[in-house]
Amino acid sequence: MERTTEATAPIRERLCVPAFHPSLPGHFPGAPIVPGVVVLSLVVATLRARLGPFSVRGFRSVKFVHPLQPDEPFELEAHEARPGSLRFRCCSSAGPLVEGSLEIER
Repeated sequence: MERTTEATAPIRERLCVPAFHPSLPGHFPGAPIVPGVVVLSLVVATLRARLGPFSVRGFRSVKFVHPLQPDEPFELEAHEARPGSLRFRCCSSAGPLVEGSLEIER
């Protein structure tokens, strides 16, 4: 099937969380960083846009390595590790930001 072929191909997408994002004023005042949940939501939305609809059954692992600054571009890299499991990694010019895996159901 076509979806199976797409799911096995690596995904690379350049992303950015704008400085005007509504979560930033409170996280943290005077020195904002992008909340981890915002990064993970953007990862899931991007993967859905590329792979088609799916439900997230859970995050198997997530490791935040470095904070993301507002307006800091980063690259999402993801691939299907096995059917129903997506591995992902986000990196900026400063290095790795977050990596992990999520379980999905199509």
